[in-house]
Amino acid sequence: MKRFIFFIIVFALLIAGASVSVRPAIIRIAKKQIGEVFIEGKVSIENSRFSPLRGISLLGVRIRREGIYDLSIGEIRADYDLASLWRKRILKILLKNAKIQADLAGKNISEFRRYVRLGPDGSVWSIENIALSEVEIDIRSKDIELEGRGSAEMTLASLHVRSADLALRSLRVGKLILEDGSLALDPHTGLKAFRLRAVRYDKVRMENLSGLIRQEEKDIRLDGFSAQAFNGQIKGDAVLTFGELPEYLARLTFVDLNLEGFIDTFELSEKFQMSGLIGGRAILKGKGADVEVLSGDFETTKTGGTLVIKDPRLLENIAKGSGQSLDILVESFRNYHYNTGTVALSLDQNDLLLSMALEGEAGKRNLDIVLHDVPLRKDGL
Repeated sequence: MKRFIFFIIVFALLIAGASVSVRPAIIRIAKKQIGEVFIEGKVSIENSRFSPLRGISLLGVRIRREGIYDLSIGEIRADYDLASLWRKRILKILLKNAKIQADLAGKNISEFRRYVRLGPDGSVWSIENIALSEVEIDIRSKDIELEGRGSAEMTLASLHVRSADLALRSLRVGKLILEDGSLALDPHTGLKAFRLRAVRYDKVRMENLSGLIRQEEKDIRLDGFSAQAFNGQIKGDAVLTFGELPEYLARLTFVDLNLEGFIDTFELSEKFQMSGLIGGRAILKGKGADVEVLSGDFETTKTGGTLVIKDPRLLENIAKGSGQSLDILVESFRNYHYNTGTVALSLDQNDLLLSMALEGEAGKRNLDIVLHDVPLRKDGL
């Protein structure tokens, strides 16, 4: 028994001595490997830890290139065991207490490829999971700006998010801006709840977005989300499918949207004024930065409203299309009060089409409005 205990003590001392003696070699090899990825980047590593049977840690890692990027990482850890080493698998890569900053000085985010080398390195090793713990990100470029922090863990083979607690300060992609958001995964149900204080796209602003996110293979599903816009409410479901270009499909329900707010947002008040509330359903479908389908049918509420057309050219176009006298049309749309109405929404290339059919005590009014060059395609981002 005493010999066995003595053997265990000697073996432990040998392992400890080996872990200390290989630290300089680990740091030297790691600096070389990281330097090959980050072109012309300066790499420093304060210390390392090595357990032959459990893993390797790099401590106090900093990777920077003046004026472009600065990565400060408290710990990079690779976890393994004997079985995973035999299969040439790393169980988990962990980045802990990290701050990632990049500023491309007016260049698109794709230009970052000039500063890193991410091609295949011929390695036969694979990584099962990747984890981020208390990571802050601040990335600025011409087309994308991202500022946030959080922790998450993902299985790489299936892209399954096992845990997430993320806080978004801001994200800008072209004209799309997300502000003050969060994403948290409930470990008991597997559902991820998201919240956004505000979303802006060009002139449109939505507030207090919330809902649930589900992951199904390559699809990300937004279930039962809701938001406030134009003093009304938007509800719906959406699916985001990842591929060479991401595709999305949203089915939306609108409740009591304020028409005056809609007209002011799209700066149409010089053409016409309209009051009242409207609700209905719409479908939004697209790929990448392009909106391919936008269609919907809406009805005004029972309270009705008023319509005043101010643009003479719009009245002239209505007169030509209907064959009515321009003078009669001017008078009929001077201060028209409607009790009920329907609006059909559709998209033709970059033009947004609104077909309105209104009815009031003064009779029926049909009106087609075309909003030219609405920025719903990638050239408008």
